[in-house]
Amino acid sequence: MSTLLAIGIGIVLGAIGGALHLAVVRFRAGLATTHGAGAALLAMPLGLVGPAAAVLAAALVAPASAWATPLGIFAVRLFVLRRARR
Repeated sequence: MSTLLAIGIGIVLGAIGGALHLAVVRFRAGLATTHGAGAALLAMPLGLVGPAAAVLAAALVAPASAWATPLGIFAVRLFVLRRARR
């Protein structure tokens, strides 16, 4: 597999992991407003599942793609936060 393809796969997997992380953050915010802060704190480890799964999946593909996953996570965060600002 070429290095560029591995990096592209890593970025895509990172974007998926970042989107899952932000979905869990939104879920935890809903828990905090409806069930209190204790429920949100108990659900905190779920936020790490998305990015961790993305990095592990990318590492199975190629080491270069695992190193590229933070780029996808960062890109999704920028996109969502800029959209939320509007």
